[in-house]
Amino acid sequence: MKNLSLVAILALASLPLTSSAQTFFASGGTSNTAVSVDSIGVGPQVLSVNANGTYNVGLGYQSLRYNTTGKQNTALGAIALFSNTTGINNVANGFQAMAYCTTGSSNLAFGSFSLNANGIGNGNIGMGDQSLFWSKGSYNIGIGYQGGYNITAGSNNIAIGNKATSDDNGVIRIGTTGTQTKAFIAGINGVTSRSEEHTSELQSHSDLVCRLLLEKKK
Repeated sequence: MKNLSLVAILALASLPLTSSAQTFFASGGTSNTAVSVDSIGVGPQVLSVNANGTYNVGLGYQSLRYNTTGKQNTALGAIALFSNTTGINNVANGFQAMAYCTTGSSNLAFGSFSLNANGIGNGNIGMGDQSLFWSKGSYNIGIGYQGGYNITAGSNNIAIGNKATSDDNGVIRIGTTGTQTKAFIAGINGVTSRSEEHTSELQSHSDLVCRLLLEKKK
């Protein structure tokens, strides 16, 4: 990727503050540098079909490649937000992050291939390489390497350090079985765990047996 050309810089400086959202292109070899008052794109085929999209930033090969009227999007990394057309308020940082998002809005993807398959989902947060990779739903949160990786159509899931399952919908998963073996969470009161309930039941049964034996001896 090449630096902004002198032609592009001079063009940017000469544009009036009331300039429309149309993008200025300057070519340098195989690289295109798109600059306007409203949107800035640097790299080959970045914002190359942008029509009326405003306040977009694309940095890296084919980032925001097919954006037409989408606005206020930030794509940092090759092929980030590649398929976005009309989606708004998305942030994609990483190679192929949100590559297949078309009309989805208000998504946040950090990490290579994060939210890669999300097409029309809204309000998702993926933080970590391949987080929420297959997710096509909305309002999912995936944190960590492949956090929520297996979620597909489900929405309102939270997966932290867990790949989740393909049919999850409204599920919270923290940690991975066999990897994390203990949990310490401060500030939780009045909640009985299953193991504690089981222990309590065993104690009750034991007490009953003891009472029956004592009565029999009498």
